[in-house]
Amino acid sequence: MIIQPEFNLDKVWENTWESLSKGIATQGHPFKTPVFISFRKNYPIGRVVVLRDLDNDKQFWFYTDSRSEKVKYLERMPVGNFVFYDSASMVQIRIMAKISIHKEDEVAKQLWEAIPDNQRADYGGDFAPGVTLQGPEEQTHDGKMGYYFCALCCSPFEMEVLQLRPGEGHLKVRYEKSTTGWTQQWIAP
Repeated sequence: MIIQPEFNLDKVWENTWESLSKGIATQGHPFKTPVFISFRKNYPIGRVVVLRDLDNDKQFWFYTDSRSEKVKYLERMPVGNFVFYDSASMVQIRIMAKISIHKEDEVAKQLWEAIPDNQRADYGGDFAPGVTLQGPEEQTHDGKMGYYFCALCCSPFEMEVLQLRPGEGHLKVRYEKSTTGWTQQWIAP
């Protein structure tokens, strides 16, 4: 368990980031594919994303097609909410993050070079995501692989961790980034 009543908040912090790091690095782990919620006009919209990395600054990364609707909306409101849930350990992690968009810049170029060839077609279709097609055969790749590649860097500024403990009482903590570091507190679940 990430949280136990006897753990101090620093220990919960360490456990949470260690669990996220292991999860993001492990195919099939539920932390690799959280729900990402952003805003479309005046309402939230969620989708599952595949996280690619968690760096030493506790920023995590995912990739998308630069023509996708989520990129357009993130350009207007560059924040998102991630919800991770692992049913085996009965823990939910919610992270609010500021989103930096990298497309057609040096960061995107370096990340693109590291993508295996067999995965590059995911970012080079003839049509933007969401465009209506007559059928699946219409979706081909136009040879501009990499041109539509977009990397999203997510910098957390708030995190809540909920440990479900049926029959024992659930536990929850909140961390918020300030100008001097991270504040931490126990909160009611």
